[in-house]
Amino acid sequence: MSRLWISMLVICIGTCLFGQNQFIVRFDTGTSLPGGQSLVGEYRWEIISSAKKLYRLTTNHTLEEIQRIPGIQHAYRDAPLEKRETIPDDPRFSEQPSLEKIDLPLAWDYTTGGVTALGDQVVIAVIDDGFDRQHTDLMPSLWSNPGEVPNDGIDNDQNGFIDDYFGVNLQSKNDQHNKKPHGTSVAGIVGARGNNRLGIAGINWNAQLMLISIPNLTISDLFIGYEYVLDQRRKYDQSGGKEGAYVVAFNQSLGVTGRTPDEFPDWCPYFDEFLDAGILFINATTNSEWDVDTQFDMPTSCPSLGLITVTNTDLADERVSSGYGKTTVDLSAPGDGSYSLTVDDEYRDFSGTSAASPHVTGVVGLLWTYPCDQFAAYLKNNPRGGALLIKDYLFAGVDPLPVLADKTVTGGRLNAANPMRAIQNDWCTEVLGDHLDIEKVILDQGARSLQVNLIRADAEPLDVVICNTLGQVLYRQKVSSPVQSFFTLDPLPSNITYGNVYFISVRQGKYIATRKLIYL
Repeated sequence: MSRLWISMLVICIGTCLFGQNQFIVRFDTGTSLPGGQSLVGEYRWEIISSAKKLYRLTTNHTLEEIQRIPGIQHAYRDAPLEKRETIPDDPRFSEQPSLEKIDLPLAWDYTTGGVTALGDQVVIAVIDDGFDRQHTDLMPSLWSNPGEVPNDGIDNDQNGFIDDYFGVNLQSKNDQHNKKPHGTSVAGIVGARGNNRLGIAGINWNAQLMLISIPNLTISDLFIGYEYVLDQRRKYDQSGGKEGAYVVAFNQSLGVTGRTPDEFPDWCPYFDEFLDAGILFINATTNSEWDVDTQFDMPTSCPSLGLITVTNTDLADERVSSGYGKTTVDLSAPGDGSYSLTVDDEYRDFSGTSAASPHVTGVVGLLWTYPCDQFAAYLKNNPRGGALLIKDYLFAGVDPLPVLADKTVTGGRLNAANPMRAIQNDWCTEVLGDHLDIEKVILDQGARSLQVNLIRADAEPLDVVICNTLGQVLYRQKVSSPVQSFFTLDPLPSNITYGNVYFISVRQGKYIATRKLIYL
């Protein structure tokens, strides 16, 4: 570091203020950079990204004094983030009507999430103020860092965090997340474990959630979390899946109302980086009645193609007080009327754009697991193009709503089933439901027999397959002479057992149909 630079720091040190100021600082290329320790009394530097020469600076001095330090490209005040949650006043529901609203049960006929057709475990990142990692309905869905040995006190993967096994708390620098209801509820919508005879079902029954806690709720902490997620995805790609994580979606139900991209010049470019890595970033817009096109909101106002912005509608498809913008807010999802996890193994009503955003994030993750080899291969081999393709299917599949016609980019509310149908038609040879359908599944639990009623065009042979919710085939049979419009399995195969959910698929030529079998 030059003597001039050190001298400037010394000159800038003045009378100690009552409070510490926090800034985000970027240095010019070629400038010698400070280390992670205090250099001169009241200046404390923390690395956000060495590659970008991006730092967090804590000091008693003003922005104007910081901007006079030689070698700084730009500096701006760090800012607190808002949790985008509203307090619900409607009574507790015993079910999740928001999932019915977006046709999720129909989407689950295609996939319940978890693993792509090529066998890659899908990981969805969630950044928030904290999570109840011990919630019984969340624990089975947590991503674990393959490069880290839990609780050994060593930074095994040398990423700057010790024991970041179940994600990372950016304050404690390990995986001991602060127990907070907001983040727990957001994570529950995305991926509370499904089909476990407990509590609720997340949109993804078997996906893994990468938890990123930022207890301080500042933008600089967000950036550090962004770097963590990007690093894990890049490790996965570079190691052929042996390290890191196949992160495909990233949820953030946080932001800053009324601020512009020019005020935080390092924020928007991150979403381009995520897109290049194959990750779609989904963000809740403000809960204020706010025209983002003209009044701004961060990061909703960012123009990146890798960012999807979400506003809030209720179960009646009315927009609840929340941000809107024909060019800046992409679509809505049912926030009000949601039901999710909260701390201490409890459940609660949850609303606001904070609840709307994880619905979109969950569906994005679900689409990545559509069971078609060609589709999965394209997504994996073309990270940026694949992510944009998922976004296109998502936007084209919304349910149009008059209330959103001039308020959002798509003019519609999230639908989970429509993109599935479009992917099927575009990528796979089978056509679902045109000439073949399963009308009814009749289970006699006492006799352990099953009758499947069909709608079909002819009496050609049928291939019958029964799978569990992980997609594992438990039973396969060719029915060469269907009796009229039904066939029976009597008795049921021994591995079809009480207390589980299965999927029955029948194939006739190029047509297939699938129906859920609940054996409870």
